[in-house]
Amino acid sequence: MKEPSKHTQAILIFSIAIPLLIAAIVFGTAFYGRGKLTSVYQEKHDRFEKFRFAEMATRDLEAELAVEGRKEKIAYWNGKLDQDFVPTLSDTIDRIVKKYDEEVLRHTSMSQLPGNSSISKTSRSAYNLVNLGFEGGFKPMQLLMAELEEEMPQMVLEKMAITPMTNEKSAAEGTGKLNFNLTYLSWKKRESDHPES
Repeated sequence: MKEPSKHTQAILIFSIAIPLLIAAIVFGTAFYGRGKLTSVYQEKHDRFEKFRFAEMATRDLEAELAVEGRKEKIAYWNGKLDQDFVPTLSDTIDRIVKKYDEEVLRHTSMSQLPGNSSISKTSRSAYNLVNLGFEGGFKPMQLLMAELEEEMPQMVLEKMAITPMTNEKSAAEGTGKLNFNLTYLSWKKRESDHPES
């Protein structure tokens, strides 16, 4: 086969090969640039969506806190979490029980329990388990539990057992007193919630 002339080679190189090479470079650069722009756009769009979500959550939280007295209540509850659990619980129970005559409601026992809670099986948060014993009527006990959980919102009732009192005096008087055995789970403040000293 005859070798192409220099004139034909020049035409092939300058009119076909070089334009194809330039087109390939332009196309490759445009394709890369488009991909880069798309990823930058997507990243900025994701950030904007996160910002909008955070802004809406902040507005909702501010609306919740704007309800009269709620901010003070949250500050009070956080203050309770900063205090030692057992003395705070003991003081709170004593203060509530003092509102009732000893014949109506009496605090009989308090102890911390070892072991795991059935409520917090999947949680990694720290907690205390505490067992409380009371003697008295059903209605005063309900009121005590409501007030205790209002004062110490980190506490969640895990288990409750109610049995009639079996002593002879209670049976003779017909008072219908009950024994209450309550198990509460009390969440602890996470280490990450404590400010660095």
